[in-house]
Amino acid sequence: MSEKKEIAIIPKGSYVSIMGCRFTLLEDTQVEANQTNLDDILKDQENFDKGIGVVGDMPSSQHS
Repeated sequence: MSEKKEIAIIPKGSYVSIMGCRFTLLEDTQVEANQTNLDDILKDQENFDKGIGVVGDMPSSQHS
């Protein structure tokens, strides 16, 4: 008997990295993961990108 796998959605426009190469998703993408955990990870990344919860200054190459 096989177990049903959890499917989560990474929203269109999200960035993903594979072996250090950054890609932008062109459409919503299904992945095998827990949606609640994925939502928390995406929110943490968004906060990091905005400098929320980051200690110290953002390197000048990272400023928008």
